[in-house]
Amino acid sequence: MRAGWTIAAGLIALGLAPMIGRELALRIADWAGCNLFRGPNSCVIAGVDWGGALRALFEGGWWWFLTAPMALAGALLAGAMALTALWRLGQR
Repeated sequence: MRAGWTIAAGLIALGLAPMIGRELALRIADWAGCNLFRGPNSCVIAGVDWGGALRALFEGGWWWFLTAPMALAGALLAGAMALTALWRLGQR
């Protein structure tokens, strides 16, 4: 049963990773006063240009369309295991 929870958590984490990266890039760019929406821009933070890396994280959010089914599968697996655990608990 423990392996099932680990698999469910892994599927959810992998499925949500592109959106977490996109949100992280948006937050960092907003904090630094950069714009990620209009092509490649320089975004200098502490003397280093992070524009390319932030843009890559931001554009990686489009992978959400491919990874969302993994997150859904993980959520369904976790829900099924939770219901099974509750059913077994009620049988005692």
